[in-house]
Amino acid sequence: IVQINSMGRDAMSYTSNLLAIIDAIPIDINGEDIWPIIVAAGKGTRASASGLDVAKPLALVQGKPAIVHVLENIRSSLPKTRPPVVIVSSETRDAVSEVLRGEEVLLVLQPEALGTGDAVLHAHKEIGDFAGLALVVWSTQPVIRPNTFLRTYKLARLFDHLKMVMPTTFRNQPYAPIQRDQSGNVVCSKETHLEGAEVIEFGETNIGLFVLKGQAMFDVLDELRRRHWDESTGLYSRPKGELGFPNELVNTLAPRKNGVFACPIADSREEQGIKRLEDVAKCENFIAELEAEQKQ
Repeated sequence: IVQINSMGRDAMSYTSNLLAIIDAIPIDINGEDIWPIIVAAGKGTRASASGLDVAKPLALVQGKPAIVHVLENIRSSLPKTRPPVVIVSSETRDAVSEVLRGEEVLLVLQPEALGTGDAVLHAHKEIGDFAGLALVVWSTQPVIRPNTFLRTYKLARLFDHLKMVMPTTFRNQPYAPIQRDQSGNVVCSKETHLEGAEVIEFGETNIGLFVLKGQAMFDVLDELRRRHWDESTGLYSRPKGELGFPNELVNTLAPRKNGVFACPIADSREEQGIKRLEDVAKCENFIAELEAEQKQ
């Protein structure tokens, strides 16, 4: 893993060998140990400005809402999990509820758009003292394949001592570049949009999927809220007043023992999410390409 992570562009040619190793490891799936959290909140300002006339989780990809793709891919790879918690905003609640009518899910409202970390924190009241694994994924990531969900779960089980496991990929101009030390350990992660991090030519990034020990995740989120919440403004003392999810947790956990494990097991196309109207066509093309390649 360390060798692959240090090889830059050449790393992608080694991914297939890594996947073969992971796939060959037998692990029983305990669905009761997995609690999916699907984030479908937010204002969607950039999306509407681009011409997307529905909330991003509801954008039709191959005739099906993006969030339905995500839910089906989770259930295809990890059957019989705890009922997924879907975090909605006042903007998305009614439409998401309608789209998921009849599905065994738990809708939780994030009253104000205060970031993805704040959104996930609202799931705590439903999950309570759950001691298993929280699988957090954005509802706008319909390209993430079932095998990637399964492989990430396997890694979390194999490295059971770690608090956070996330699949990564290498791509040009990564949205949230991950930085590692010379030994390959994750040091930090920055976001080019929310945090204004410098855009780099090529690097490693998350794909919008994360598996964490549930209680460790909420402990960190509670800690971050206490540290950054500004009661006088009703905002976080963070960029744009929001508490982000992956980067805030990565940067908090990475320096700690048994903190973060990031592994380049995803195809770069799986990182494609829906932020603007033009992303819908990209997602459709990538899904079709990956399905065709799998059949070969």
